[in-house]
Amino acid sequence: ANPPFTQAVTDQMDDLESASFTCVTLATRNGDWRSAIKAAAVETRRMEAYALTEQEFESQTSQLSAALDDGVNSTDTMTPPTLADAILFNFTHNGTFSTAREDRRIGGMALDRITRDDVRNEFRRVWTNAGQPLIVLVTPTAVDQAEIRREWDAAISGPPPEAPTDVVTAPWAYTSFGPAGRPVSREVMSNPSFVRVEFANGVRVNFKQTQNAADRVEVRIRFGAGDQELAPADVGVARVAATFFGMMALGKNSAEDIARACEGRLCDAQLMVNRESFVLKSTTRAADLDLDLQLLSAYLTDPGFRPDVDAHIPTDADNLYRTGMTDPQFVAAIARERAMAAPLARVFPTLAEMRSMRVADFRRVLYPVLTRDALEVTVIGDVSEARAMSAIAATLGALPQRQRVERVRPNAATIRFPATMPPVIRLTHDGAADKALVSLSWKLFAWKLQREAKVVDLLTLMLSDQLTEDIRERLGSSYSPRAVSVLERGGDDGALYIDLQTSPQQAEAVRAEIRKIVARIAAGDMTQDDLDRARLPLLNYGATRTMGNEWWIETMDGSWAHPDQLVTANRWSDYQAVTLADIKAMARRWLVAEPLTIIVQPKVLAAPTAPPRPPGRRGRR
Repeated sequence: ANPPFTQAVTDQMDDLESASFTCVTLATRNGDWRSAIKAAAVETRRMEAYALTEQEFESQTSQLSAALDDGVNSTDTMTPPTLADAILFNFTHNGTFSTAREDRRIGGMALDRITRDDVRNEFRRVWTNAGQPLIVLVTPTAVDQAEIRREWDAAISGPPPEAPTDVVTAPWAYTSFGPAGRPVSREVMSNPSFVRVEFANGVRVNFKQTQNAADRVEVRIRFGAGDQELAPADVGVARVAATFFGMMALGKNSAEDIARACEGRLCDAQLMVNRESFVLKSTTRAADLDLDLQLLSAYLTDPGFRPDVDAHIPTDADNLYRTGMTDPQFVAAIARERAMAAPLARVFPTLAEMRSMRVADFRRVLYPVLTRDALEVTVIGDVSEARAMSAIAATLGALPQRQRVERVRPNAATIRFPATMPPVIRLTHDGAADKALVSLSWKLFAWKLQREAKVVDLLTLMLSDQLTEDIRERLGSSYSPRAVSVLERGGDDGALYIDLQTSPQQAEAVRAEIRKIVARIAAGDMTQDDLDRARLPLLNYGATRTMGNEWWIETMDGSWAHPDQLVTANRWSDYQAVTLADIKAMARRWLVAEPLTIIVQPKVLAAPTAPPRPPGRRGRR
């Protein structure tokens, strides 16, 4: 309920075949590094004294065996670039390139022979007999090395730790949701080709069998109206709640129970809160689809909202903001949101607001959404239709019927740029002293069904090309030139963002250069060659887009509610039809306005480097 760290990871790595490192890495809770060091010392002593329990040993060997199986199943659809990288890595490291099936054979032989005593002896070799560990402590202010060593020595020489105990978990409680659901309609869609099925309880399904990723099945469950279903003050609550979704577990099973049930299996559940929908997503395998859909169905009928998560919220909020404030992108995103016109659709609550949130708040906001809103399900991957529909019928298809109604609130806050842009917003971040960010945002039209969205895509790519050419390559002033356009459903203002990381000393010059580039494009100073160069990657992707599951998910997911997605999927040639005159008209319409400008500088600037002394005769003092 209140561990001395927020995250702990152990790993072993080799460095260029010259050294081997076995590391324990802990993220401190509220800066309490002493308790974290003590925890590491106690657990390593416990491992030395008692070794693995039978439960721990079986759990880990099961997971390793499943990983080997997974490697075999996924290799057949490995992309040529990934395969080439693997071959090259083995070649340059004097390795032998073996097949995944050979890795499975060898790995299986090893797992069959390894005992708990082998693991204990290996631990003693790499840890107990390795001498004093190197301890690296990263804190806002430096801590004396001798003090750190004293804490470690005291912890390592303290009273012997207690023997480990097996984790006691409850049996999986969500194997049945009632009589299997009955499909009432089936439609074969063409261009793009997939299958639609509707169950008697109103659950709508998009399904496509592919071999794009061997032994992988992607599941998306879409419901509700996202941010726009919530009171404006609850949008941030829902976004924060989504980050704790897995920890809050289920009514009848804890997070530990879920981990135990999924051990050696591929099942998970992630909640996304979008502007116009909520989505539960998961990646699984055909063999694990039943369990995966049981887990997802359980979250939609009996979400846990366990109060023991309350103890984690303030610390995780502190860590999020402490880490975020070292990232100029995070600082700029919050400032950009808060510069929008009232009423605000706030995704980023303040630190004080986040610290004060409790699981009861999460339950109040999300429980009705999860248990009430109608479901649209997308399943795509290496699984047959009969197998997928059988698994859905026993889970999502067996749930009580949900009313399909419009959930957008009449007073839902929409994102609107201010009528008059404020002066340049200047902020600081707590991160690297040599990193600054220049961010400019232009308003675009609100999303609607129209060809102009593709014009915006191409205009954005052309801007990115110009930024790369003029700022990074010619001036050498940016690490990552980036132009991004956003057009979302729901009536929000569209936006075109340009975010550039640069040095603090060059931030103002980069801002001026961006304005010159945009002004030039807004004035129509662009060529057909510029357009063709920007369009080529889009056309190349269009020619191969159906070879990956990502495009299919994006096309099918939500297509019952938004059938225009299927029309758009078939209109890739619209990119080819966009003319230079279209681009110039779009730039002239939207990019002549004053942008929202944010500059984020480091709070502590790097010390200036003294110029080198010119060569010459040294004078006398």
